[in-house]
Amino acid sequence: MRKGLYWKVEAFFFKNGEYQLQHFISGMTHKKAREYYWGLHDTNEYAMLKMTCLDGSKAYTRQYNV
Repeated sequence: MRKGLYWKVEAFFFKNGEYQLQHFISGMTHKKAREYYWGLHDTNEYAMLKMTCLDGSKAYTRQYNV
């Protein structure tokens, strides 16, 4: 990973036919964002998780749909 890049993690519930944002955190290093992402993933509470690089582009997004 390039230095100076930050990441955001978003977690969504699926209610009333749409994804609703429940958690949002940004400005983390890749390592911390990855730990947070997998911590949320392991709870098995969310319909979708996203981890996105904040370098001005959407070069990397991990997405998990149930």
